Amino acid sequence: MRKYRAAYLAVLVCIGVLTFQSGSGFLLTVGAVWACLPVLLWLMLRLDAQRISLECRTGTSCWAGQELNLTILAGHRGPLTAAGTVKITLCIRNVLFGQETVKEYLLPLSGGSGCFEQPFTPKLCGGLIFECRKAVCYDLMGVCCVSLKNPKMCMATVYPAKVPLVLIQGRSVRGRLEGERQYRNCRGGDISEVFDLREYMPGDDVRSIHWKLSGKLDTLILREGSDPSRDSTMLLCDAGLFLEGQPTDARLLSAAMETAVQLSGCLAELGIAHNVGIPAGDGLHCMEVHRQSDHLHMTEEWMGIHLQEQSGNGLKLYLEEHLDRFYSRLIYVTAEEAPKYLRSLPDWTEIIVFCIVDREGEVRLAQERNCQLIELPADTLYTKTYQIMI
Repeated sequence: MRKYRAAYLAVLVCIGVLTFQSGSGFLLTVGAVWACLPVLLWLMLRLDAQRISLECRTGTSCWAGQELNLTILAGHRGPLTAAGTVKITLCIRNVLFGQETVKEYLLPLSGGSGCFEQPFTPKLCGGLIFECRKAVCYDLMGVCCVSLKNPKMCMATVYPAKVPLVLIQGRSVRGRLEGERQYRNCRGGDISEVFDLREYMPGDDVRSIHWKLSGKLDTLILREGSDPSRDSTMLLCDAGLFLEGQPTDARLLSAAMETAVQLSGCLAELGIAHNVGIPAGDGLHCMEVHRQSDHLHMTEEWMGIHLQEQSGNGLKLYLEEHLDRFYSRLIYVTAEEAPKYLRSLPDWTEIIVFCIVDREGEVRLAQERNCQLIELPADTLYTKTYQIMI
């Protein structure tokens, strides 16, 4: 609107110069009216602003990469006398990644109520908040402006894009199956459920000795109890906004989120009850997933959580809270590279690492002791179907 104000001042200066040179009373009257015009427009605009109401609408949800229609309405009660255009400064904030995008929109009111529709395509998953930072109404000449009451914020959920990843349960699972829920045993104090057998060592509880088997093998064999009452699979998504002080590629970060959500859905389809660990703030949020309905609820809640700042903090919290005692299988998802202190987990923990890397080519597999590393290239993550055996 600066150009309109500059044009107004230029006309006012020209009238003043001509009046001074000619001494015309008519030009003097025109100049006085022209000089008082902004005051009159501002008063009329103040009255119009009280009749104008703004509203921001958007779809409730979409998938990452799909269009989300954004509609801004400027309605008014009764006729307008001086209002010509509404300028809105809109902030679009992604809660999950903490990113903000600021856009400006102009809504003309000359033809009645203003309506602006803009297809918005979010590339990253997460909860979106559309908040109006500033709303200003300009007169028909664009000289004066009056602030308007900001419309209420609106929200939408951008669900993770589908990753063509399929899990195949190809190993025997120690434990039991009850209905749709799979229990995978881990070490515990229930001797009625034997987790493992090993040789007796000084200091072990003699009540746990398997006397019959010890007699056959001519050595003391100890029964290790299990804890079948717990869901022993933890899915930990440990990607953060920064990695070793450097910002994590947002594309890899989003791909890691989408991979973790897909893995949780696959586990639910296989009937494997699990907990999803999401590091955020100073803690580790754990959500139980037993079936598909739990998976959908978990995804909805996850999209509204702000991600951790540093990658790898989730594993530190996992170890600090001694969760390795309760889970015999850890499915770990991260971006760019996995932390080296994964090796500090106990040997009885089965570790499956999914690492989203910035390269082309095929999947890379590596095995070290109890840790299986699976590197998924981000460039082909959405175009190829990967079948992973767990």
